[in-house]
Parts: sequence; structure tokens; C-alpha cells
Amino acid sequence: MAVTIITGGTDCGKTSWCQEVFLKKHLDCAGLLLLKRMTGARRIGYDAHNIGSGESVPFARFDSCLSADWVEAERVGLFSISLEGKQKANEWLRQSLVHRTILIDEMGPLEIRGGGIADAARQVLQHREEKDLYIVVRQVRLASICSCFGITDYCILSI
Repeated sequence: MAVTIITGGTDCGKTSWCQEVFLKKHLDCAGLLLLKRMTGARRIGYDAHNIGSGESVPFARFDSCLSADWVEAERVGLFSISLEGKQKANEWLRQSLVHRTILIDEMGPLEIRGGGIADAARQVLQHREEKDLYIVVRQVRLASICSCFGITDYCILSI
């Protein structure tokens, strides 16, 4: 079965579209959403959100927004990635393998270099023939993600 890649530019509504479709319409859907974390009107980073359980955990924060108890696993661009957030996000993706429909939001530079959710995403991709698999990727990263993760059979859904 082909992978469906949901793509578009930065802040074009990819995750919002996924929230609308996967949280409200798919009963047997699992996986991960990376939701913007705001303080008032200011974005401070992203939280990893488990689609199946509704649980959320801090995943990425701008340097200026780190709490005193923040434990960094790695860095990407302007973001510090939480050790707990990374561990939970990978765990949730592995647990999603029992479901028919799986969403991975979002794969990017962190995963291209083998970090973030790369390990769990590879495990999910190994079972893509049995699943309805959706992956969110920014348009500018599409070729790199496909090459890095061996995704050759896919269809595009542009947002």
C-alpha cells in the first residue's frame, strides 16, 4: 500500500488539517501529532500528542522558553528537543503498529539526520504494506525524507 505524504509549506495548515481528519473522523487511528505550544499569542515550541490516548508531552522548545527541569536530548535549528518528549513520541509510534491507520506528524531535518522520531518511524515504515500510513513532511524536505527512509511508493496530498 502506498504511503500518503501530506505536504505543504511552513504554517500552511498541515497539522490543523490532520487534527480535523484524524482526531475527529478515524476511530482506529493512532500515531503522533506535533502541536504548536503557545503562551498567549507567542509560540514557544511544540508538544507531541498521542492521537490514540490524547496524552501530550513537551517535545521541542525555543532556547528562551526552556523550563528549569528541561532535559535536552538533542537540538535542531532553534529548538531543544526534550528527552522525555522524544522517548514518549517514539514509544507512541511503536504502539501505533496495532492500528490500521497511522499518522506521523511531522518528519523533517531531525529525522533525516537519524534523530527525533526516526527510529520509530523506520519501524512503522517497515509495516507500511499492511497499514494506511500518512506522513506529514514540509514540501522542501520531501525528496530528502523519501530518500532517507526509502519511500518510493507514495501519493501526495498537498495542503
